[in-house]
Amino acid sequence: GLQGYGDPFNRGCYPWGQQNPELTAFAKLLGKIRLSSPALAQGDIQFLETPQDVAAFVRTDGEHQHLVYFNTIDADISLPLEEAFRSLKPFYGNVVDSTLHLKPYDFAIFVK
Repeated sequence: GLQGYGDPFNRGCYPWGQQNPELTAFAKLLGKIRLSSPALAQGDIQFLETPQDVAAFVRTDGEHQHLVYFNTIDADISLPLEEAFRSLKPFYGNVVDSTLHLKPYDFAIFVK
């Protein structure tokens, strides 16, 4: 990834051959996850009310339902899963006793 920065640094060349391999692998993982389900790629989306520093949405296509959480800060976050979502199975993420645990800038995906 590139830093945003302001002018004139926002017009720098892409660092071909010097990419961050961890960031590249993460982007590939997200692409594979999205392509694995029509609901994630094209389903209806409903954003959920969440605590500050957390973003969440549900995507559905009539057959599948996916719940996605994002931790947007550089700190661990734990939050209880709403009763309505406790029947969903974790596809990616750490849940213990109906509580979701997210590491800094991590995400979780649940499926039905």
